[in-house]
Amino acid sequence: MLEFTMSAKPIMLRFDAGTLLLDGAGSEFSAPAAFRWDERVSRWRAPALAYREAVRELVRRKVAYEDQARAYQEFDFPSTLSIEPRPYQQEAIREWQQARRSGVVILPTGAGKSLVAQMAIELTKRSTLVVVPTIDLMNQWYDLLLSSFQAEVGLIGGGYFETGALTVTTYASAFRFMERMGNQFGLLIFDECHHLPSSIYRYAAPLAIHVAHVQGNGSPFASLTFEIFAHRLLSLSITKLSSHTGLLAARIVFVSQILSSDKFEHCRDMFALKTRLGIAAIDKVGTGAG
Repeated sequence: MLEFTMSAKPIMLRFDAGTLLLDGAGSEFSAPAAFRWDERVSRWRAPALAYREAVRELVRRKVAYEDQARAYQEFDFPSTLSIEPRPYQQEAIREWQQARRSGVVILPTGAGKSLVAQMAIELTKRSTLVVVPTIDLMNQWYDLLLSSFQAEVGLIGGGYFETGALTVTTYASAFRFMERMGNQFGLLIFDECHHLPSSIYRYAAPLAIHVAHVQGNGSPFASLTFEIFAHRLLSLSITKLSSHTGLLAARIVFVSQILSSDKFEHCRDMFALKTRLGIAAIDKVGTGAG
């Protein structure tokens, strides 16, 4: 039996400035758990990041709804990847898929995190945004994606604002524009993701309806997909990795010092606090319901 609003019409789920709104549902409606009644607009509102769980809950309860929030596209990206993934890279992707495309992968510098990201893009087959800390890295990712996929690649940052099936941007630009484009990507990739907990950049992620970040810099908090430091999918030390790849330990800089365990706990607690305050629901994320 379907659950309808008082108007007997399907409710509408839409994206609004980095949040989700339910149109056609009154205050008496039993909204999905992430939503709170917003007296300012007389609507149920939730952080954009709650999209996947909201859709799952509406479907589970057989609530008739119209999805106007999701604006990303599905693609069949023809890939030119010819590198055979190493076993630990394949393991990372397997764990990522089993964890509903959410989690954390920890790999040292030079271990091939970019390839893991490319594999995730190929599997997800959705509009993808890659977020990087610098213009130089933005250009590197642009060249990498052009050489790896037969797809239009866009740039946002450094004087450019062009979106494509695959788009690369900086953390600064993501923070600036995500509230208006956060529903246009089915997969988000955060490179050098230890930048994400900063006082400003942290808001780039909760403003998007689908978040998964692939890549890191070798720090213990480099991630494959985004459940903001919630759990790890794969962790390899340089010693263990060297036995598989022949990487030289001398190449590794001790970037683990960037974020101590105390700092990690502090960041996680701050995110939990913001979640309770309704500022950012960041405990469940992934690449979407469909």
